[in-house]
Amino acid sequence: MTALYLAFALTMFTAAAHSYLSERLFLGPLRVETAEAGVFAGRTAKKLAIAMFHLPSLCWGGMAVSMLLLEPGSGGYRGTLQIYAGIYTLSGIGNFWAVGRPHPGGVMLIASSMLILAALYV
Repeated sequence: MTALYLAFALTMFTAAAHSYLSERLFLGPLRVETAEAGVFAGRTAKKLAIAMFHLPSLCWGGMAVSMLLLEPGSGGYRGTLQIYAGIYTLSGIGNFWAVGRPHPGGVMLIASSMLILAALYV
């Protein structure tokens, strides 16, 4: 169970850092951009970009909370945690792909996945 608590803490930190850094590095500058043309020129496009940046953080955090609420030994316990581990792994790989190199967020998501699997199999 300790591994799940560690995965929870690591995932919540990753989600919070993702949203915070997204705001500072991408979304804040995007809000003040006044370009008349381009993909993010319109108000709706900017709102969608903001939602798309924060959605993964919300999902990761929600999954982290729900994994602590799962009842060990219940019918969906193992399967749900395996799915979460898969989602965190794919998110980490996607992060590496998008950035083009190892990235702290991707490393932390894959570490969370490994902690979940350790809780299940070790």
